[in-house]
This record gives sequence, C-alpha cells and structure tokens, in this order.
Amino acid sequence: MTGASFGAVGGAGAIWMVDDAATLWRLGPPRTTPVAGRTWVRHVGELREEPAVQFATADGDGGVLVVDRSSVSSLDPETGVQAPIAALPPKLGTVEAAMVVDDLLVLTTADEIVALGARDGRLRWRTPHGKSANVSPVVFGSALAFRSQGPSSELLLVSIRDGAVLGRIPTGSDAVGAPPVVCRGALVVPAGGGSLLVVSPGGSSAVASGFAPDVRSLGCDERRGRVWAVGIDGDHAVATWADAATGAVAGTVGLGPREVGPWDAVQVVGDTVVVPTLVAGIVGLDADTGAQRWSRPPGLLRGVRAVVIDGDVWIVDRTGRTEVLDARSGRVRWTERGLGEDLSAYNLLLAPVVAGHRVVLASPRALWALPLEGPR
Repeated sequence: MTGASFGAVGGAGAIWMVDDAATLWRLGPPRTTPVAGRTWVRHVGELREEPAVQFATADGDGGVLVVDRSSVSSLDPETGVQAPIAALPPKLGTVEAAMVVDDLLVLTTADEIVALGARDGRLRWRTPHGKSANVSPVVFGSALAFRSQGPSSELLLVSIRDGAVLGRIPTGSDAVGAPPVVCRGALVVPAGGGSLLVVSPGGSSAVASGFAPDVRSLGCDERRGRVWAVGIDGDHAVATWADAATGAVAGTVGLGPREVGPWDAVQVVGDTVVVPTLVAGIVGLDADTGAQRWSRPPGLLRGVRAVVIDGDVWIVDRTGRTEVLDARSGRVRWTERGLGEDLSAYNLLLAPVVAGHRVVLASPRALWALPLEGPR
C-alpha cells in the first residue's frame, strides 16, 4: 500500500487535490450529496480501498487544491464541483505536505520537494533532499525551510524561485520533532536534547536550551514575541514558552501524562494557547501564565485534528464529527455529527481548509464542507 499522506488547498473558486498516487487534481463535476447541516459531501473512496486523497490546501484565491493518487484538481468550496488540472510528475512519492506559495503549489515527499504551477499544474522545479523530512515546510524570507529526520538531522533551506538549495544547518538528532515555525521574523526549529535552534532573518543562528528533550509541537505568539514548545519529558508532556528572538526560556508548565503528536502546531488566539494532544484531546492554556483554562476530550476516536479559524477552535475526529469551541473558555459553540464511519488513514485526517464562507474537511476517502458560521 502506498503512503497515506494527503491534502487539499483552495483558490479561484476551486480546490486542488493530490492523491496517494501523486496526482494533482482540480475538482470537476462531482457526485456530491446534499446533507442537512452541511453544504455538500463527496465520497472519493471506499473504506476497503487505498486512500484516494493525499492532501488538500487553500489556493490563496478562495478555492481549494486537492492532490489525489495521480493528479491535482481544483475544488469549488461552495458546490463541491471538481475540475482536473494536471497529472502529477512521474515517480513522485507519497505527498506528505502541500502548500501554496506565491504562484506555486509546493509538494513535499520523503525524498524530494516539488513545485508545480498553482493554476496550471506544470512542473516548475524538483529538488531531492535525500532524507526523510519532517515535511511541513515554512516560508522563511525567499526560502522554504524544513527539517530532516534521523541521526544527522539538518535544517534545509530551498529557494522558492528555482528550488536551489540555499543552505543546510545541522540540528542534532531528533527523530520525530516538530516542524519549524517563523516567529517575529526568526526561524525556530528543534535541535535535539531539549534545545531549539533560532535563526535570525540575517542568517545568524544560536542554540537555546531548557526545553523538553523531545519537542513535538511549536507555535508562535506574535503579539507577545514568544515561541511555545510542547514536548515529552519521560511520560509527561511539558509546555515551555521563550523569547522568539533569543530562545531564552520564560516559563514552563506540566501538562500531565499526555502524548503529543508532531502533526498539529500549537496555536495562539488572543490570550489562549491551544495545545492538541493525542490522549487528552485539546487543552487551552493562559498565554501569559501557562495555567490551564480548559480541556476537551478527543471525542469518539483518537486522531483528532484541531485548527483555529476566525478565533474559534475547530476539532475534527476520525469520523468527521466536528466541534467548534470558543478559544478562551473552551465552551462548545456548535457541533456537527460527522459521516458515521472512520474516514482516516493510519489514524490521520487532513486539517480543515478555509475557503470563502466554507470550511472544507478532507479525509483520505471523503471531502465535505461546512458553513463557516455553523449549521443553520
């Protein structure tokens, strides 16, 4: 079975999708089903089949791009209509991350990073990186930055314009670790052994210590100029906040015996820090003191995804069941029952994608949309 990473992005009234066979699609006339409380539902695979959708992401113009097993397509978030754009490049591995940068759709696999035209799907450049990557690149100036995994981990900087490798910075051994974040212009990445590597906009770097030995998730509080690092210390999760420019630790709080995965980033909304965990669900912390304000169990199944949208926390579990919480209090604003079956692959779902007045939810086997303001 091929890998189960997937994604979709939106724009220009359409969604681009990359499936598990490395195909880029622009979603065309779909077989969609109107469902009460939802805008539309599109089933793209049966439970017994290999995952059909690899990734979905916003295209920057109000639409979504969907990557399936062999192509990219554009998806209309209002109707679910899907229009094919182009086939994926030959011999492309499983797509583990997708994002739109400028006019490019950037796809990352375990051994290369590939840029396609976001509107036409044509190959722009293709750069091998030779290592299994923690494949969630971030934009850092004119470069894409991501960290490889393994005993000789490194931070790789790749030119957005032409894919040229601009630099490699060793980051120590950190087999899982969090993807990097950019905060107040500085690039922050786990460096192993309870430390973070902080790279300034000018390119100088420094190592800051005092963090959990295994940092699994990073987030940025731009207003306060803080980086939040959540990791595992023994069998307990720990949250630490530090100065974004220097990495100097300002405070640490224990989160109890909880497991934290490297998929969802720590997110800051107002004066609340939202921390996803695999066991305890979603936790809300005070952004100034680190004190816990609320927690929300993961629901029926583990493998939830959480994202902040318009100041609310959207939580989606593996059946598609959705809860929308007030970020400050944790109070449930509204819920949607989901599709009633496990839609994930390897317990993973795609993160919700905001496109216009819709939130497109994507799994390996189904695409569906909810109104941004909730069911009526």
